Amino acid sequence: MNNYDLNILSHHEFELLTRDLLQKKFGLFIESFAAGKDYGIDLRFAHIKNRKSIVQCKRYTSFKNLMSSLKKELPKIQVIDIDKYYLSTSLGLNPQRKDKIKCLLSPFIADTKDIFGRDDLNNMLGEFKEIELKYYKLWLSSSNVLSRIVYSKVINTTQFEKGIIERSVKTYVQNDSFQRALDILQEHRFVIISGIPGIGKTTLARVLVFHFLSKEYDEFASLDYSIGDAFSLFHEEKKQIFLYDDFLGKNFLEEKLSRNEDTLLYKFINQVKDTKNKLLIMTTREYILKQAQRRHEILNRNQFEIGKYILDLSNYTKWIRAQIFYNHLYFSNIKENYIDNLLTGKSYLRVINHKNYNPRIIETVLESDRWKQIDPENFMDAFIQYLDNPRSVWEHAFENQISQNARYLLLIMLTLGTPVLLEDLFKACMSFFDRNSAKYSININESDYRSIIKEIDGSFITTRKDSESIIAVDFINPSITDFILIYLSERKYIISDLIDSAIFQNQFFQVFVSEDQNEEVKYSRKIHISVSDKQKIVKSLIDGLERDEICLISMANYKSGKRRWYKYYGRLIARLAYISNNISGSEDELMFKISNNTMEYIKKGINAVDIDNVINIYINLHKYMDIDAYTFISQIVEQMSWIMHIDYVRKLNDNFPIEYDSVTKSEFFKTKIDEIVTSEYENADEDNFEYLISEFEMVEEAFGLDTSDKTDSLKERLEEIRERIYENYDPADEFDNTKSDGMNSNEDVEIDLMFQSLKEK
Repeated sequence: MNNYDLNILSHHEFELLTRDLLQKKFGLFIESFAAGKDYGIDLRFAHIKNRKSIVQCKRYTSFKNLMSSLKKELPKIQVIDIDKYYLSTSLGLNPQRKDKIKCLLSPFIADTKDIFGRDDLNNMLGEFKEIELKYYKLWLSSSNVLSRIVYSKVINTTQFEKGIIERSVKTYVQNDSFQRALDILQEHRFVIISGIPGIGKTTLARVLVFHFLSKEYDEFASLDYSIGDAFSLFHEEKKQIFLYDDFLGKNFLEEKLSRNEDTLLYKFINQVKDTKNKLLIMTTREYILKQAQRRHEILNRNQFEIGKYILDLSNYTKWIRAQIFYNHLYFSNIKENYIDNLLTGKSYLRVINHKNYNPRIIETVLESDRWKQIDPENFMDAFIQYLDNPRSVWEHAFENQISQNARYLLLIMLTLGTPVLLEDLFKACMSFFDRNSAKYSININESDYRSIIKEIDGSFITTRKDSESIIAVDFINPSITDFILIYLSERKYIISDLIDSAIFQNQFFQVFVSEDQNEEVKYSRKIHISVSDKQKIVKSLIDGLERDEICLISMANYKSGKRRWYKYYGRLIARLAYISNNISGSEDELMFKISNNTMEYIKKGINAVDIDNVINIYINLHKYMDIDAYTFISQIVEQMSWIMHIDYVRKLNDNFPIEYDSVTKSEFFKTKIDEIVTSEYENADEDNFEYLISEFEMVEEAFGLDTSDKTDSLKERLEEIRERIYENYDPADEFDNTKSDGMNSNEDVEIDLMFQSLKEK
């Protein structure tokens, strides 16, 4: 019989295992939800032949603690209307212990067969093999597998100690990355796990090693310094696993794959591929692999690409992120008052949803005991500060493991904003390098530029094509943007050079702000610039106001299925609005020039697509413009065509309440609004019913126009749609954790339940 240590699972994972096993045993669907804050979140409700039953899960290592917990639960159970009660525990139970539990919980437990201890659950795991396979954390950490791993021949300097294995498996969250890497490894006999720092490459590699050592592989060889060691350790008849962790990072930059390391690596991969009893697992950071491929032709060959698996943080769903954070918390020795701070106001969501979410930061804070240096009441605020400033993840790689030219390219990208077209980034880079070639000893051509892109593609940056194969570049992770922002803010001498070489107007505003900006902008996460740099920006804008571009782009999706990049500041009036929104109004010469251009545009007739831009310019610069507010608002109303235009016009009420009130109370305005509402209603489709209902109700409240007939009609149609959805709804889908994201619409509820279970710990 199996003898799995069920305490390798967190409390939440133990609940899921119990649910899956009992669903299979009873042949029914067990619903998972909390009975309420007074009853404890470890309750699992089920309906068995119209009888209400509950299953309670208790993960304990001490029988004394289990009994103490059950005594506290007894008053809660007594007030619940139930027909049957089941208990599942990770603790081993002999007959005497089961009798004691039955006696304590009588009459709710009438028979000891309704109590499932560790041996009972292990017995069911042996019976239901598909569930056993799904919870591979169990068999990776089983005593038999651990003994095989620890006492098998582990060669070279890195030993797999029992503690290392247990820590890795405990915090590891089962997700698609394991299966994808496993598939590559089984097909090609080798895999290169690549990705950004801190994403979990080494952990995944270890779990893969554990997996195969549990499948009767004879030896594990850790390659610390050179692939050359693998040849001396290679044994034809033995089933061997070779792990070359960080295979480029340890020696590439210092020795540039000296000793023919690239040739030896290529040769060893081919040798492993031709065997049936050898496996090679390698990890590297993506930017180092790109740099190595650029310098060593042999690493560009197809053999390397077919075995590469990029561990992508964007594939970590919210549910996976939540489980990773939860597991690190659960298996840490963090104190209860810190958990209280984390649970207050669901603060854990701040980490899970943070744009800089990174498993390494979580591991660093919790496993290095940095949390002990934080006051409990400030725990989550301090945790967020680590995420806000991801220096610990990116600094070493940025300063030591990419080329100087790549660092400058990333700084230029920061000023441009992303995504940015590959060709626009090239123009901006060439301008910077041409102006500063002597100062920084840098010089590149188009070929060099493309080499830099290849070097950092997949690590610091990512590239995307539209349907026309136009390429755009973006930072691969938002935390890189934050790090580079901090890096640049500490190097004021580069800021002036970036401003001097800027050729796109957005380069002045994406990350730079002057001290005289309004308070909201002034205290945003931007870099403060000097007065002289502000003057440079103003002069450059005046000289190139009508000519210079804004290169910010977005992806347009067409009904034909085509997707194309487009510049949403391509029109002059849009660029003028962008500048007026981003620079203070004290620069009279620039403001007059923007205003004059806008007045010329208004005289020619306002295009409906530009209504928001024109309104923004007028709000910012009306004192420079030769048109009164009443006339301006009236002209805007004449051009209104869509319901969203009403929202735009309402912004004018804050600045010009008298003129706004006069126009919006006129019959002309009411007629115009009625035409828009009728047109939107007649052309409504299912995707925007809820939006239109909200907008129609706003129109009725703000302007006193009766839209109830259209609103009621849309609500009825929306309800019909929902009823159709519910008819095809299967509640079991919400709890099928074999799906790739682990959750469906019940995701947020399950995350809340999971973190509340930290109190159970």
